[in-house]
Amino acid sequence: GGGGGEQGQGGQNFERIRHFLDYVVYLCWKEKGFDAQSLSKSLGKVVAKATGYKQSDLLHLMKNLNAGLSIVSKEIECKKSADECKWLEDFYARANVVKKETEKSADAALHAVSNMNTYLAQDKNADSDETFGLLWNLICCVESSWKHVSE
Repeated sequence: GGGGGEQGQGGQNFERIRHFLDYVVYLCWKEKGFDAQSLSKSLGKVVAKATGYKQSDLLHLMKNLNAGLSIVSKEIECKKSADECKWLEDFYARANVVKKETEKSADAALHAVSNMNTYLAQDKNADSDETFGLLWNLICCVESSWKHVSE
């Protein structure tokens, strides 16, 4: 097949290829000078850290924040006639500003994950922890293949 021609042309380490990923990594290494260790160092730390934060946790926290502010709002309404809740109204106003900023950040994060899912050919609504887990596994596999074919 095609492997014999490559090896016959002096393809150093070509005989070390075990599977398709090894082949892709081998070509990137030989043709472009690819170094999986730099990929692992630059992307690996970020992805490893991101796998520790679950999308479901973010959604749960946002739900709890909304529920808490709803309780504060109801408390203010109950005490509206008795001018005793000025401090609570101030707290509620500041908390709502923080909530809106938090929602904006959460929406941006969810949108970024959706875009990343699409880029990685995953369902755009897949949980971020699944996608980051997939990406982490890919990084580990690429690094393993690189070590194997480059030694």
